[in-house]
Amino acid sequence: GWAHRERTTVSEAATPSSSARAPQPGRKLTSDALWLMAGHVGMAAGGLAAVRIMTTILDPDTYGTVAILVSLTTLALGLTNPFVQAAMRFLPETLAAGGSARHMRAVTRRWCVRILTGTTLALAVGGIVAGNTLHEPPFVGVILALLLTFDTWRVYETSRLIAARRPRPMILWRVCEAWARPLGALGVIALIGPGAWEALAGYAFAGLVVNALFAVTVPMEGEASLSDHPADEAAAAALS
Repeated sequence: GWAHRERTTVSEAATPSSSARAPQPGRKLTSDALWLMAGHVGMAAGGLAAVRIMTTILDPDTYGTVAILVSLTTLALGLTNPFVQAAMRFLPETLAAGGSARHMRAVTRRWCVRILTGTTLALAVGGIVAGNTLHEPPFVGVILALLLTFDTWRVYETSRLIAARRPRPMILWRVCEAWARPLGALGVIALIGPGAWEALAGYAFAGLVVNALFAVTVPMEGEASLSDHPADEAAAAALS
């Protein structure tokens, strides 16, 4: 009767329609997971292609020299990477408090540059010494320092994307770099000739191009305006 119809109307009004319900996270979670899986497969394929290309265009001794010098850069990156990750921990807190991502990015960049400067100088000196031992020109230390700078730049930007919960451009960035490095080395060697420093120069050039491309085409949400929010000042004080 009338009472039953009234209860039904009230129940329908209290229950949101399917179109008004909040989206379930399961679909996005699955989509992001598939993107990450595909990205890791792409990175692995790029690594295998890099080994194949480099062992084809370089003799075993030269390839061994490249591997040793790249290992120095990887070691130095292992020293700078924790500081980059530590700086990134403030980004979600700042955004959640209504702060400016652009200002936070500037603050963390300055802090990371301080760490990178000392590590890069040490790597440059170490690269010169190692290059002399491996019969490479002294400027190979400068190439290693540039390679470390571009690697740290990529780690910083991709960590920022992870902190902003944007895994898709992050994984695309890493996949592109995995494939660009051997292609960059192949291009430089084709222009100059086979050699260890030529391959490293190709790696560095590829890192620069990929980083610049993604830094321009993948902006961070919330960086359109620079605000002086208290959360920005608190984070800046913590990192200074």
